[in-house]
Amino acid sequence: MAAQLSNTYRSLLVLLGLLGVGLSACSYNARIVHGHLPMTEINVAPSSSQNVQDAARALTSYIRQSTGATIPVVSGGCGTPTCIHLGSSPEVDNFEISLDGLGSDGFVITFPDTNTIVILGPTDWGTEFGAYEFLERYVGVRWLLPGEEGDWVPSKPSLSVPAVEVRQTPAIEGRDMIGFTCGEQQLWARRMRFRPLGEFSHNMKNLFPPAELWPSASDFYCIGGQGEPDEEGIYWQPHFSAPGLVDEAVDRIRGYIAANPELKSYSLGMNDNHYFSGCCPNPILTTVAGLRKA
Repeated sequence: MAAQLSNTYRSLLVLLGLLGVGLSACSYNARIVHGHLPMTEINVAPSSSQNVQDAARALTSYIRQSTGATIPVVSGGCGTPTCIHLGSSPEVDNFEISLDGLGSDGFVITFPDTNTIVILGPTDWGTEFGAYEFLERYVGVRWLLPGEEGDWVPSKPSLSVPAVEVRQTPAIEGRDMIGFTCGEQQLWARRMRFRPLGEFSHNMKNLFPPAELWPSASDFYCIGGQGEPDEEGIYWQPHFSAPGLVDEAVDRIRGYIAANPELKSYSLGMNDNHYFSGCCPNPILTTVAGLRKA
């Protein structure tokens, strides 16, 4: 009886040992930097888009700021123990990674084997957003405000990544805020994963540019005061009932969409002023004027 229990105990220990080995083999950390020394390279396709190139530069820049290690960007494969594949490439295609359900701006950070990390989206925008998630999640980077003064980059001698797949897709398809105009503000908005999918805001100055249409099509403009229509659209509105104005708008919009086929809309937002009087009265102002007289 004691011998049977002893054999059972040994078998249980062996089974637990095997389970332990199996669990440890499935759970590991991919080394990126060790003791300020790079342990990986970033592989991008030679024909990669501007989005992917910008994402690769962000990865190398912030990892260097955090660890002091410069991660090389290569094409065609890595020569280091670990390889970060950024975006689509022949090497990534071999892994047959599923992107189902991610939408245009979603991404996956996945680990096909113990030597490989893949950051990939259905579009290059998704891949770029995946790189920013990598920096936030694993490096600890925070973009608190636009500009370098708003960056928070923790200092660390080594960097490793737990091999647990991350899949994300935005809850809202189009994401934007008005007011980000200069380069640093626009870059910050990208890091916040903003990406508008619809054109909006004041656009008549672009649809009917005075530099091209004035004075040959002067009937197109209702100008506040004397003089010519300004380029910024501050002192004029289109004269919407002017002959030929609609045809001009249709031709210009068609040309713009043909040159930018990725767009899903075109803004018809008014110029930001009240100069509808004269050739095209504003019914609101007319009503207000009538009430004042009464």
